[in-house]
Amino acid sequence: MIFVLGELAFLIQRIKNDPNDLSYQAMLWAFLTITLHGLVDAGITNKFAMQIFFSYSGIVLGIHQGQKA
Repeated sequence: MIFVLGELAFLIQRIKNDPNDLSYQAMLWAFLTITLHGLVDAGITNKFAMQIFFSYSGIVLGIHQGQKA
């Protein structure tokens, strides 16, 4: 539960900082769909779904970190 709330807070904060950046919005919707689907199925414990989400998350965060440098 702490992970879900922390991830949501992180994504919402990033969206508030840059509302025109669609990559964080896409991450938020992907995380919400995986989490909500997990309420009726094995969403967040589904290894394949979470690997796709975290690979996309890593790519987006890496791109934005590289733009700051």
